[in-house]
Amino acid sequence: MFWQDLQALGVNLCREPIGSRLRARVVLMEEFHLYAARVQVVEAMEQGLPWHEAAKRAGLEISQSTAYRLRQRMRKAGEQALREGRHGHPIKLRGEVRKFLEETCRQAPHTPSHKVQTQLAQRFSLQVSVSQINRVRASLGVSNPPQSAKKK
Repeated sequence: MFWQDLQALGVNLCREPIGSRLRARVVLMEEFHLYAARVQVVEAMEQGLPWHEAAKRAGLEISQSTAYRLRQRMRKAGEQALREGRHGHPIKLRGEVRKFLEETCRQAPHTPSHKVQTQLAQRFSLQVSVSQINRVRASLGVSNPPQSAKKK
């Protein structure tokens, strides 16, 4: 019944194998909590709370424009409009893959991202864009500076 409840709320259920049921549940719960927090922000704003206070209470770090965009989407299409609508593979760089990426980049921080991309493809049969690798590297604090920055 749990899965059907999530589907009824508009949570996208991943149909691709991702390694373990536990990871699948974590992803679903993260998505559900994001959805619930968005609803909470909009409802608080509708009750007269300023956008920043509503976001703070819901535990979301969002901009003013995002808060008002969420409110407008909910007014037009109801709560279903607040569910995560992204497609693609939001979970590619989690778990073992992310751990590998972090270890590889910490051991050799000057390894170009296109080489890391090749290693990910060979080891995990996973296609990840260089820009996504760079975003994760930056969030981990193991960015590889561009060639122009290295020469200075």
